[in-house]
Amino acid sequence: MNSTAAQLLRNSFERKKASQGTFSIRSFAKTMKLSPSFLSAILQGKKSIPLARIDQIAKILDLDLLALTELKRAIAQQVLNEHNFSISSQGSVTHGAHNYSASDYSASDYSAANQSASKKYRSAPKYQF
Repeated sequence: MNSTAAQLLRNSFERKKASQGTFSIRSFAKTMKLSPSFLSAILQGKKSIPLARIDQIAKILDLDLLALTELKRAIAQQVLNEHNFSISSQGSVTHGAHNYSASDYSASDYSAANQSASKKYRSAPKYQF
């Protein structure tokens, strides 16, 4: 997992633990229905956050909308990095030696590219944000 996402989670966990004396990795893991060792590995950045549980984690840790957005952004960036994608500040996408910009394509180009990508990446892992 991305160290930024792990750091955000660790900081949020420590804040909750400091404000609520009975909050621990064990109680957090029990609420999440995860093993304490798996949750500890997530907080250390050794394991990825189960994406389907991000909202549950946010609720348990009392994350506000900004913190939740930062967490999702950090996770999304890691997913892009794992698949060799990057996004420029202007919004163009780079994958390997290819650079893609929305202004470079018509609606029909987008539809054809989407169909091609759909076929190519059908077996790729599914991520929800």
